Amino acid sequence: MYKNILVTGAGGFIGKSVVLTLLQNGFSVLAMIRQNSISPFKKDPNLTILRADMLDYTSFSSQVSKIDAVVHLAANKYHPTLSYEVNVTGAHNLLRLLKEKKLKTNRLINISSQSTKIKWMGVYGKSKLESDKILENSSYRWTTLKPSLVYGNEKGTLFNTIAEYIQKLPFIPVIGNGKWTVYPLAVNDLADTIVNVLRNDQTIGKVYDVGCPQKVEFDEMIKLIQSQLQIEKRIIHIPFLPGLAMIYLLTKFIPTLPLSVDNVLGSNQYTRCDPIPAIDELKVKPMSVKDGLIKYFPDKDARHNNINIAIVGLGKMGILHGTILNTLPHVNITAIIDTNVQLINTVSSMGIKTTFFNSLIDALKEKRCDCVYICTPTFVHKEIINICLKEKIPYFVEKPTFNNFDDFKDILKNPITSKSGSGYFWIFKREVQYTKKLLEENKIGKILNYKVRLKHSEVFGPKKGWTFQKKLSGGGVLINPGPHAFSLIQYFFNDGKVTDAKLKYLYNNEVEDEAMVTLEHKDGFQGELHASWSVPNCPVLTIEYEIVGKLGKITYNNNALTVTKYGEKKAVLPIYDLPLNYPIFNLNPRSGGDAYYIEDYLFTKSLVEKTRIQNSVHFSHSVESLIHQAYEIASRKN
Repeated sequence: MYKNILVTGAGGFIGKSVVLTLLQNGFSVLAMIRQNSISPFKKDPNLTILRADMLDYTSFSSQVSKIDAVVHLAANKYHPTLSYEVNVTGAHNLLRLLKEKKLKTNRLINISSQSTKIKWMGVYGKSKLESDKILENSSYRWTTLKPSLVYGNEKGTLFNTIAEYIQKLPFIPVIGNGKWTVYPLAVNDLADTIVNVLRNDQTIGKVYDVGCPQKVEFDEMIKLIQSQLQIEKRIIHIPFLPGLAMIYLLTKFIPTLPLSVDNVLGSNQYTRCDPIPAIDELKVKPMSVKDGLIKYFPDKDARHNNINIAIVGLGKMGILHGTILNTLPHVNITAIIDTNVQLINTVSSMGIKTTFFNSLIDALKEKRCDCVYICTPTFVHKEIINICLKEKIPYFVEKPTFNNFDDFKDILKNPITSKSGSGYFWIFKREVQYTKKLLEENKIGKILNYKVRLKHSEVFGPKKGWTFQKKLSGGGVLINPGPHAFSLIQYFFNDGKVTDAKLKYLYNNEVEDEAMVTLEHKDGFQGELHASWSVPNCPVLTIEYEIVGKLGKITYNNNALTVTKYGEKKAVLPIYDLPLNYPIFNLNPRSGGDAYYIEDYLFTKSLVEKTRIQNSVHFSHSVESLIHQAYEIASRKN
């Protein structure tokens, strides 16, 4: 009966599972995610991505004319103002769709919360209750689901937070007496329930509690998680009122605190949850808590497959990688190393619970470490890599690997280097991956020539810092940020050598600001690279390219890939329409956040699965060899 489904909040923990389950069951899905974000879903012919804001009616109202039913998940849980705005205004905007006859039908599955049933509510419970009333008093043919505690394998959910506490704290603090009863529900079981509701109009006008059949007290749930993890810690109860006051004050100073006032209120009041009617009427079979723990929480042996990572350097790149790594379920950040101990507050605000050290050697004495992420200035890389080689620990090093190309000689034959990675994330950008696929499929025929242009608005006068001291950085625009452009040349074409190089020193006599490099490849074609970090009106580093073949050409610029086959109409592909092969968390859409995520995901998985990666240290050696050749030729000219 209902074919086309709008899912609001599709990018959230529950939303991602619901979208995938709907697709698996033959529905067509319009997945509404936040504006300026990249889809966490693989390409699917039955999936359309809608980037919109629940608070901005015009951003989605014109896109829903074919929708047969709405699954409403979008919500803000604990923000004192946004919770009301998103939850209540969002409900009014859904109601407006009906009044203006934007939808094909008026079927609605409203995902509410058990927090709407307690006596003393926080901001989330109050705003969701008001949202429920708005939708249930409308002309929607609604069904409301009130899930109990929902869990899965995504970091940040309550089960995962408890598991982290069990593994890291000497005891488990619980506010209240720990006798709060819940009916924990696996996220895929909630998604199956929603599908069954869509297939059963007998549910219209009804409110269902949703959970597993067996209730469990909060203390007992902690013990079950401990049993699965094979770790036993003492549970310490904190009296309710002092605990509530403590959390209230902490949230004023630590916005990212994993506990909220709503959590404390909800976990100390009985909700009268009864999931049996939903189980009976909707023909669902939620897994037991024990089965769910086995599925979503690895046992002790499986946990040894997790990767323990130490991050050295908490500058821009250290923060970026730390934030991404902290979202990966198979990764534990076991240590962060930096000489500035005050950065521990920055680490905590990022939600990373780990130990801070002044030196890598000290960290390795105390912590098990499977990999070291090296995010320091380039001139420190060699010292840290040598420690990793001595301790036989794989490493991931930000680009460029070295400021002196000769330093590669000491590491390439080491077996640890063959397991290590380098920060050439640009090759994982979706336009680059798609271009590589076109080249491998010979879509434009034999390559005749290419041009690559790197541009950035960074240097417009004399500047200070290690980046602009040749002894420390190794050079200017060619070696930072130029390696990204050279990595594309190596990735696309291989077997290249530099035949000419010209450098321009506009603002600094020590490092170059612009460069033009000519390359020649084994198959006889040539290419050019133009690089400048002194281009006006280019605040975000940009790399454009044109590859010309006998049958056509591929051009990337202005966030679009254009494929021109001679004699045919050219195809213009906006970047966000290009396929993405991995579900991703995009930290920074403007600066390649999806590629950074894929880079970290694939590298850490390669350590678990003992596979090779594209951006290995050996790949970085090939890339930086081209840069070394360019500097050698340019120096001979001078």
